[in-house]
Amino acid sequence: MKQIYSNKFKLIICIGYPKTGTTYLQNFFFDKIENINYIGIRKKFDSDLFHIRNSVIKNSDKDFKKNLPSLKSIFRKKIIKNSINLYSDEHFLNPSFSGYERTIKRLNQIFIEFKKNLTVIVFKRKQSDLILSNYKESEHVKKVLKINSFNEILVKLKKNMLNRNDEFFLEQYDFHKLKKYLVKNLSRKIIFYNYEDFAKNNKRFLNNFLRKNKFIMNDKIELIKINKNLIKKDTIKTKHNMKNIVLKNWIIFIKKILINILPLKIRYFLEDKIIMIIFFKKEKVKLELLSLIDNYYKKKGQ
Repeated sequence: MKQIYSNKFKLIICIGYPKTGTTYLQNFFFDKIENINYIGIRKKFDSDLFHIRNSVIKNSDKDFKKNLPSLKSIFRKKIIKNSINLYSDEHFLNPSFSGYERTIKRLNQIFIEFKKNLTVIVFKRKQSDLILSNYKESEHVKKVLKINSFNEILVKLKKNMLNRNDEFFLEQYDFHKLKKYLVKNLSRKIIFYNYEDFAKNNKRFLNNFLRKNKFIMNDKIELIKINKNLIKKDTIKTKHNMKNIVLKNWIIFIKKILINILPLKIRYFLEDKIIMIIFFKKEKVKLELLSLIDNYYKKKGQ
């Protein structure tokens, strides 16, 4: 049955990148915009959205094809037909073994009926900071790159000894290539925002974001100090020990207590800091080689 949408209908999807301020926007900003229907991360866990994410990112082709009708149905129930709808999930641009191409094609299959009214938003960041921040956050990056330390990829860049897997990983942060692929396979309306502008001046960036997208927010914008994750010392702290922690149940218990007694704004930072203080893993990084990442993309014309 054909769905009928009003002239006011619009679908905006924010697909990442992780570590570009998207979590802040989802927790403190998007759901306060008054003239949109926000579909995304909230205080309460949404199993339906988690199911969409997992299906898009992790399903085999066979399982995704099988689940596709239900995924479309789930999303249709969440949209408002006479409104601007904003869907946000930064995990779609997490680096992966299969690259973003499969993810984008699957998103296109879910949103195909909205294609004429679809706008895609991407938050980008200086590649050296972005890749290192993602590396610190998750051991998954280490697995995709097939390395034991971040210095390995830096040394390969210095010696011009990148293998196919290294290049495949780095291509996932090639913003020009990503934009071309999005235009061809998801929507012609693509908007990129710079994390550095956001981190430099929260208020100005958010006010410009509201104005350009014709969003309305009467409440005062809740500003916080963005963690820029700038590396000034040669030692970084990663979360790579998390899967080996014996006291996982204890961590879950503490987080439940925090959820019940702390305001969201405080909890947002405190949870992460507690985990990092107790369970972080130190790693040395050759900071003098970090610029090689940005030079790699400059040679590609970025």
